[in-house]
Amino acid sequence: MTNEKKIINIIKIILSLTVIYIFIKVLIAKKYVMALVSIITLIFFNLPNLIEKIFRVNFPPLLELSVCLFTFGAIIIGDIFEFYSIIPWWDDLLHFTSGFLFIAVGMFFIDIILKKNKKIYLPLILKIIISFCFTVTLLTILECFEYGCDKLLGTDTQKDTIITKINSSELVKDNKSDSKIIDINSLYVNNNNWMNLYGGYIDIGLNDTMNDLLDGFMGALLFSIIDYFCLKNKGRKKLK
Repeated sequence: MTNEKKIINIIKIILSLTVIYIFIKVLIAKKYVMALVSIITLIFFNLPNLIEKIFRVNFPPLLELSVCLFTFGAIIIGDIFEFYSIIPWWDDLLHFTSGFLFIAVGMFFIDIILKKNKKIYLPLILKIIISFCFTVTLLTILECFEYGCDKLLGTDTQKDTIITKINSSELVKDNKSDSKIIDINSLYVNNNNWMNLYGGYIDIGLNDTMNDLLDGFMGALLFSIIDYFCLKNKGRKKLK
């Protein structure tokens, strides 16, 4: 075992012990959803080891560390410590970096396939495109997972956004326009004045979902471009 691998294992142990401590604490407090979230975090921590056993490969140490840190930042710090509410840009940052992470994971799986099937040849640009499609698919699955958690467990992973305007074709009563923008100036829900309490209405997670997908998309696109030119230059140096 290399020194790099030993250091990463130590970091993983520290993160895992922290999650176990949080699990015990929220379980005692009877916060069962948070306890389940803690278990899911530990499962994600061990995914690289599971992949190594299934495919009989060595998962890149830095990529393994990135998976653990991303999971800890997204689930533990983001949800349990409520950084998504405390720091407005925390959600955008994580979803943007997820584009980088998923592209790297996609490239790793492609390398595994190519090493096990040496007759298959893929040009670099095709590798990047496949990894990009893999990333977009994972981003979509994650949003579906969040939606499922909100519906089945009563969580609020798809954060609501306060809106003061509605652009709707459903509310148009004439045929002069396809849609109508309506400013929300007054709003009462259950006899409470929401304009005074919250400043508007809520979009029940649509803006959050689309922002997450766009953040991940932009992160994946940027990393794809960087990765393409880096690998292309690396290939040229080998030829020399």
